[in-house]
Amino acid sequence: MGNRHFTHPYHTILHIGYTALSSPYKIFAVRKATAYLSETTGMKVHIGRLRLTFLFDIDLQDVQIKDGQDDSLLDVERLSVDLSFASLLHGEIDVEGIELTRAAVNTKSMIAGWKSREA
Repeated sequence: MGNRHFTHPYHTILHIGYTALSSPYKIFAVRKATAYLSETTGMKVHIGRLRLTFLFDIDLQDVQIKDGQDDSLLDVERLSVDLSFASLLHGEIDVEGIELTRAAVNTKSMIAGWKSREA
């Protein structure tokens, strides 16, 4: 009897994850994400670097978002998103946490009742 190769679903997920971690796919993902976000929000979005961890958490570096008047709304050195691996296995996205490192956030008038110190 010849060798049989059985692929367990977890092996497939790990293979997809490893492929997603390679540079050409990360560059492609960054370009697609920034284009999608810019188009759907009408804002200028820049993501300098994308890293996916082994369990599919997302680490973005050098993130900037500017509005239509070219005002900076978000300028972050590092934005980390902690995703639930178990939820991903069920085809769902569950964000367990978000961490911003060295971030400047300008809400302008996006939050009702918010007034900046400069206003």
